[in-house]
Amino acid sequence: QLLEEGHDPTSRDEAGHTPYAVAADKNTRDAFRRHMARHPDAWDYADAGVPSALTEDMEAAQAAKKAEKKAKMKSKAKGRDEASEERKAAGAAAR
Repeated sequence: QLLEEGHDPTSRDEAGHTPYAVAADKNTRDAFRRHMARHPDAWDYADAGVPSALTEDMEAAQAAKKAEKKAKMKSKAKGRDEASEERKAAGAAAR
């Protein structure tokens, strides 16, 4: 919201850090990147330390990749659980 109000992302604190550099979390850093995507010529983003723009398409692709990875991990875990159950059943039958 501060960027939308015109606050300068290239400003620096006493230690010389930009707001992007001291951003507390990924969501805050992504806000800088989203602003860069919407207003590419508004500031010198390289001077502000903002690495690249973040578009809605990029975020959607990241979310899809994350969901795919989660599904693969869930599938692997299910396979391990099934294999474990089969080993237990085989061990019980052998007794």
